[in-house]
Amino acid sequence: MDGFGELLVLYLMAQISIVRFVKTRSDVRVYNADDQGYWLDRGIKETDLAIQGNYTKRLYREQSGQCVWCNQQFTKSDVNDRQLHIHHLKPVSMGGKWRLGNLRLIHSECHAQVHKELSLEDMARYADRGINYLALL
Repeated sequence: MDGFGELLVLYLMAQISIVRFVKTRSDVRVYNADDQGYWLDRGIKETDLAIQGNYTKRLYREQSGQCVWCNQQFTKSDVNDRQLHIHHLKPVSMGGKWRLGNLRLIHSECHAQVHKELSLEDMARYADRGINYLALL
């Protein structure tokens, strides 16, 4: 490996998806209060385009782009900085599965807070009873 320590991967050009730049409407302004809805929608669409992975994209759309812990909107920078985490309501170590009903998309920092608040056993107990403990805390 010539001392590089990493495996190099070559991609075919057909494997790289084309992402088009979305033009900004000319009649909107950043600081105009009437145009804030446009900028919010644009941010949601840009974030949706930036997300990779089937589970992450499905959860993002099902949760309307919001973290279930802090209720803040996910941003494109969250995606680019890898600050999103898929949380298992019932932990895998306690028998939880990779099914959409058992998964929630949250910020990585929020995920750390959840694990400070609850033990794995508590999470499993709540999940077995069908209680969404993320909304309770």
